[in-house]
Amino acid sequence: MTINDVDHIVFYEKPILKFERILSCYISTWPMSYVAFLKALPLWLKERLWLKDFIQKRLSTDRGILFAEHHMSHAASAFLVSPFDEATILTLDGVGEWTTTTMG
Repeated sequence: MTINDVDHIVFYEKPILKFERILSCYISTWPMSYVAFLKALPLWLKERLWLKDFIQKRLSTDRGILFAEHHMSHAASAFLVSPFDEATILTLDGVGEWTTTTMG
């Protein structure tokens, strides 16, 4: 199998939404968040905001990259490999773009 056999490339969260949440949290707790902000910002500006380019480069492709919401990724990974045709899925997580709990 090669990258040309892949229909879609999907990443498990939306980096821009997550960055928005992180910035909002740093701003709302300023100035106590100053040190954490200085540590986090370079990683985001250097790598995490450019995930599309990074993934395309690593896979040697110019195909588009889809970004799913973090909790939808959890739900899909649970449901799509399950033996069920229908299910209710509760996702509880302390990390994500903004949401920490979802039900679907």
